[in-house]
Amino acid sequence: MPLPTLSQVWFWAITVVCAGGGAYLGAYLKKKGENLATREDLANLVEQTRRLTQVTKEIEAKVDNQIWSRQRQWEMKRDALLAVVTALRKAHIAVSNLLSTQDMAMMPIDQRYKERIPEEKMICSEAMRNFNEKRFEASLVCSETVNVALTEANSLMNRGRRNLDEQEFGHANVLQKSIKTAVDSAIDAMRGELGFTSLSTESSAAPSPAE
Repeated sequence: MPLPTLSQVWFWAITVVCAGGGAYLGAYLKKKGENLATREDLANLVEQTRRLTQVTKEIEAKVDNQIWSRQRQWEMKRDALLAVVTALRKAHIAVSNLLSTQDMAMMPIDQRYKERIPEEKMICSEAMRNFNEKRFEASLVCSETVNVALTEANSLMNRGRRNLDEQEFGHANVLQKSIKTAVDSAIDAMRGELGFTSLSTESSAAPSPAE
């Protein structure tokens, strides 16, 4: 068998080298592509994580703002109701004292009650003015139920003052009971607004004393 020529040897050598080099280059490029894809995936993952973190923070901030807003609204409502219930009690006492003073003045027992009427009227007027001021402030943050109850109490207390001015004393006791009922209803409505059980419900649910 004839020996291969020098040109054939070089051809085979070059072929082997090229084949090996091609395989190596192919493997290198494949690995390079995988690494590039891995870096791109990692970059995408980092970007997605950044966006997710940003969205999470935005949601948390929005929720915190909503919670703070609801808390602030409840505090405003609470403060307004505490102010108006105090003013309501003072107005109720002032109207009751005025009607009681007038009733006593009608009896020939002690004429000093007649002298007290102007002072009681002034106290009553101031108490009613303050109550109406607080009632208006409460109307801005309270429900229609509370506003209606407060308006009814105000109407009856003003009616008591009008009856006094018009010298209609015969219905004073009946009117005082109506005023008390309206005041109690307004207080129950305000308790309900704040999430508390009404006083009338608590009274009806209380067990009767053992006989």
